[in-house]
Amino acid sequence: MHEARALGPHSAAQAARVGAAGALAQAALARSGGRTRPVPGFEATGFRLAADEIIWVGRAAPLHPRVALVDVGAAGAGHERLDVDTAYIHLPRALPRLGAARADAAKFVSTAVRRLIAACEPEGFATLLAGRRPAFPLSHRADAALALAAASAANDAGSFAAAAAHLLGAGSGLTPSGDDYVGAALFAWRLTGMDERWLGAAGEIVALAAARTHAISAALLGDLAAGSSYTALHDLAETVAANGADAQSIDAQLQALAGIGQSSGWDMLAGFVAGVAGTLNLRGN
Repeated sequence: MHEARALGPHSAAQAARVGAAGALAQAALARSGGRTRPVPGFEATGFRLAADEIIWVGRAAPLHPRVALVDVGAAGAGHERLDVDTAYIHLPRALPRLGAARADAAKFVSTAVRRLIAACEPEGFATLLAGRRPAFPLSHRADAALALAAASAANDAGSFAAAAAHLLGAGSGLTPSGDDYVGAALFAWRLTGMDERWLGAAGEIVALAAARTHAISAALLGDLAAGSSYTALHDLAETVAANGADAQSIDAQLQALAGIGQSSGWDMLAGFVAGVAGTLNLRGN
């Protein structure tokens, strides 16, 4: 999750007005009466607990179901009490379905991503899209990342879950690269309409994440697996499914996604490509 201008944990306790909130954040705050408390171990971040649901509170962040954005005018307001009565609620959009158009979608997104990595230096597992192995420590998980993409191509949910087990918790940052990559690949599979095998694999991965990574990243991975995430990722999914946007539009969407966090956006982009195209080798698409 992008950490931008979070409010300080030692600010005054007056209520801050929420100007916009994701559906998960709004529901959690409604249950808690606007009260929040720190996530143990993450007191210095913008992440909070509202009715035992993890949300993010701050003044600027990419839209996500767990985000609650406080008004700019609420300078000095604290995290402890939030007023959501007049908040704009950002609802997650239903995902489109690729169906028989998956091959066309794979070519469409691969072409666009090639343009992006020609113009920008990729981070995290997205370096594999440029034909290079990522830097340490992700270099030791590159084979697992490639195996996950191959499992997508083979429609092999069991091998996908096995590869994901080697990636969960891998990397640094608030959301490790492996979590973002695996979650976005599952998000991409939602576009195809998961059958029982894939739903089972997704459930296994989400359950395993609870032990392999920390609570915040596990929650965000669970959102991705359920097909609910950043607006930038939903925008990209809709464009790819439609297979019909001008280059300037999809390039802007890819840049918006890649710009999330330090490498989270890039890792999610790589996972999305792995899920849709079934490969990280864009030269063949």
